[in-house]
Amino acid sequence: MNRKIAFFKIFVLLLLAYVFSSLELKAQLVYNNGLGIYAKEGAMFYVDGTVQNQDGIINISENAGNNAELIIKNDFINNANAGGDGYYRVYGDWINNNTFNSGSGTVFLQGDNQLISGAVSTYFNNLSLDGTGLKTQTINQYCSGILDLKHLELQNETFTFFMTNTSANAITRTTGFVSALNGGFLSRKTNSNSAYLFPVGSSQGSLRYRPVEIKPTNSTSNTYLVRMANLLSSIEGYDNSAISSDICEVEPDFYHQINRTEGSAAVKLSVFYNETEDGVWDGLADWHTSPDSWEIISESQILTATPLNEAFVNNWNDFSELPYILYRVLPDVSITHPGDFCENDSEITLIATSSGGTWSGNGITNPSTGEFNPSQANIGDNIISYNIGSGTCSDSDQITIT
Repeated sequence: MNRKIAFFKIFVLLLLAYVFSSLELKAQLVYNNGLGIYAKEGAMFYVDGTVQNQDGIINISENAGNNAELIIKNDFINNANAGGDGYYRVYGDWINNNTFNSGSGTVFLQGDNQLISGAVSTYFNNLSLDGTGLKTQTINQYCSGILDLKHLELQNETFTFFMTNTSANAITRTTGFVSALNGGFLSRKTNSNSAYLFPVGSSQGSLRYRPVEIKPTNSTSNTYLVRMANLLSSIEGYDNSAISSDICEVEPDFYHQINRTEGSAAVKLSVFYNETEDGVWDGLADWHTSPDSWEIISESQILTATPLNEAFVNNWNDFSELPYILYRVLPDVSITHPGDFCENDSEITLIATSSGGTWSGNGITNPSTGEFNPSQANIGDNIISYNIGSGTCSDSDQITIT
């Protein structure tokens, strides 16, 4: 393979066109001022610095799975026309100020902290987050192929990442996630009744991955967007203490913003949380205005699972408000009195409203299930208590068994 090497601090390309099979440029800056650069399939174009495509064309091609590669050890600045079906491997910032025709190609962000930036949004085909650090948007970005988060965080900031590929498998990850500030979102287009994962989380403050899953009830075209807000909802204008009378408290550490921006399909809406870290919750609530308060989504349920519990509601079709949050009800406990016993009577299971609490008192042999054994009770009165919940969201009842 022929290799051309240039050892200039600034390498300026001024030819009309250059087609190469392999080219290595040892330059701090490759400045394309009018050249048509075409990388044939299988070729490798290595730049040990920045590529600034000022006034020309860069086309990195592919044929039958044999990709050409443009490897840029610093920034890629596109002020003209670039693209192709091959690979762009960038270790610095991605700065697009003009036209990037992604074709069937893939952009790999392989450095440490990197910006996905420029004056013009990039319409990626495939985007792969590699290397280390944070990958941060400074403008809305689009992806029509595969977004591979791997183990990294894509920071939307106050912008939106639009996933236009309608495949439910268009976003892949190991432990990576998408984060956003207020105003930023992850958007996904759907056209099936598959479950679409929104892998949202945040590293600001306590690291949390609290994804959302949306499963439309039909295969029409819809678009949904999601953000996880890793803070007290009151900070963003949704008073955490403004709750309906049937709510005891709502999650103080995070909430979600969820919307449908296209289509009309109802969905199964699922919010996932870590019971070990987040506590025990009873379902989903959403924000209402006039009056401003959190209200229970009455049909919502909890599914206990590992590693994350699922708070979900079926056939949800009200996207009039953005905010959603986990809630806990104030339990209302009442014990059913079993009557009096003789010492030699059989053991029974006591019954109370609101399961999941703790039983105590003489004769209780299992605090979790409420087993009462008369032979282990005292002669005379035995006070039996049942407690459920914790803190301000708790209740109890007592009975006396003789």
